[in-house]
Amino acid sequence: MNPVLVIDDEAQVHLYDPLRHEVVDRGQLRRLHPLLEACAHRIGANLSAGLRRPVHVAAGELEQGAWDDFMAGMEDPTFIATALVVEVDERLLLHFPIATALSLVEVQLGGDGKTELERVALTDLELSMVSSIASHVFSALRASLDTVLDINLTGLQRHRSPHFVKMARPGDTAFRAEVSVTIGDGASCSIWLYLSLATMRSLLSTLEQEEDDHLDPDAVLPNVDRSIEEVPLELFVAYPPVRLSAAQILSLRPGDPESIILLGVGTTEQVELDILATGRTRIGRGVLVTNGKHAGCMVRRWERRDER
Repeated sequence: MNPVLVIDDEAQVHLYDPLRHEVVDRGQLRRLHPLLEACAHRIGANLSAGLRRPVHVAAGELEQGAWDDFMAGMEDPTFIATALVVEVDERLLLHFPIATALSLVEVQLGGDGKTELERVALTDLELSMVSSIASHVFSALRASLDTVLDINLTGLQRHRSPHFVKMARPGDTAFRAEVSVTIGDGASCSIWLYLSLATMRSLLSTLEQEEDDHLDPDAVLPNVDRSIEEVPLELFVAYPPVRLSAAQILSLRPGDPESIILLGVGTTEQVELDILATGRTRIGRGVLVTNGKHAGCMVRRWERRDER
């Protein structure tokens, strides 16, 4: 008996969203690393001024994955700040783990940031202090990405839980980069930068356009020429024709040492050969040369198109 397929009357049909589960080539992501390094340098300068301490900032590689997987790895409660990317109407997100947020607060209060506090949440005062640091980071990002993205700093939002952040739907592709912050000679702490797929597309599209605008045709043509020169061509060497009668051809027996077609020239004669390329087009002339048991063609000259 065949199994019966039961259809749920309440089941809903959802339109396929081409943005979901999309993967960006890692080569394209690596193109953004110089931009991230520039952002990290500016973030370090802004934090040094805001904290009145020397701050070194380094950006890690961009990772991509499902937004809900990234969100599941965040602490809850935690500290998250977002700014609006006007061009794509998406959010740029900064995640400060609690340990990072507390270290930064301690430095603001005159400490060295090395004290490890066993806390799982921020007070309202600490939340306000970390928010000011997040504003410094967003200001640096805005200045660094000014020619690529329009970031609206008036739309800053802060959250204590990732579940309250409207950045992407479950399953949507998102991107993140670790921003390592070292204050003075203290230990490093991490801030995480998150971008949506639409923001990433806008970044890559603008960078590609800028590269095309600055493309030098004279620099590209030699590479094209080299590529063409590497295309393999089949060459054929045509020996002068041999004329045999029908009777002579029929007398030739395969495998018989005496069934030999004589070329009709002596070994001391200089025999001209045609050099043919793919399609049997003659491209040059050569002569027959021998070396013991082997014979070859020595190129004498290449022909121009009007000589063929």
